[in-house]
Amino acid sequence: MKKPIYYLTFLALIVGMSFTSCVSNKKFMASEAKVDQLQKENANTQDQLAQVKNEKATLEQEYASVKKNLLTSSSESKMTIDEQQKRLNKLQDIIDSQAAITNRLKTSIANALMNYKADELSVYLKDGHVYVSLAENLLFKSGSDVVDPKGKEALKSLAEVLNSSKDFTVSIEGHTDDVPINTKPLEIIGI
Repeated sequence: MKKPIYYLTFLALIVGMSFTSCVSNKKFMASEAKVDQLQKENANTQDQLAQVKNEKATLEQEYASVKKNLLTSSSESKMTIDEQQKRLNKLQDIIDSQAAITNRLKTSIANALMNYKADELSVYLKDGHVYVSLAENLLFKSGSDVVDPKGKEALKSLAEVLNSSKDFTVSIEGHTDDVPINTKPLEIIGI
């Protein structure tokens, strides 16, 4: 009789273990998926950490270089604060002088061309330069290479002002429209 009790106990133990030690297949698969996800996140985090370490090393090198340059610059700089102030004052005087020349030039040009309408030409300052913009209808009729008499007068007035001073350089730009010019001089040279 002891044999059947052992068998029953053994059988009960096996059945009990099967209920307690086995995890359902769904839970097992979910756990494996979570482990895979965590491993991928860990790998990404490790990659990011490596990048940050590389960036840190680069920044430390840059910092050391800048620090070295600052130390070198400060030890090489022999100008006192007073000397630097004097130099800055001289540079400011040069800038002020150039601004005065530019303003005088602008005023001279504007006065010389004051008989023209605002839609025919404009005189303005930009980035420390004086610009004179002549409208195309003041200079040429569309499709023509003959300068209009009113345009000649404007150019003559402008030339007189520009010839009166040698304190500046002149750049001339021109633009055309897309209407072809058909005159004898241009036909001869093949344009």
